[in-house]
Amino acid sequence: MNIDARNQMHPDANEEDRQLLSEYMIFCQYADTFDFNNYFRLDELTESELMSIFDFLYHEDCFLMMQNLLNKYNRKLFYFEKSFLETTCIRNDFQDRLDKLVTYENA
Repeated sequence: MNIDARNQMHPDANEEDRQLLSEYMIFCQYADTFDFNNYFRLDELTESELMSIFDFLYHEDCFLMMQNLLNKYNRKLFYFEKSFLETTCIRNDFQDRLDKLVTYENA
């Protein structure tokens, strides 16, 4: 069966909507059963299981789906480790690098 869902979209769909639909189609077609089923229970996944989904999305260039997951589950993925500051020797140019990064991100 040949499915051309991109051409069946609403005529007002923008390019991002079309790209997201393409990524959904890739995910449905190529994700293994484990990752596909885990996608629907993201709140229950271990970090390793979640990373497996991210790995698939990254390797298949499904960046909009990755962005959606990162926005929705960033607290599960990113946490500040206090011991990092306690055990890390800060480099001399750290503040300059941080300032440059913040300036770049806010531009």
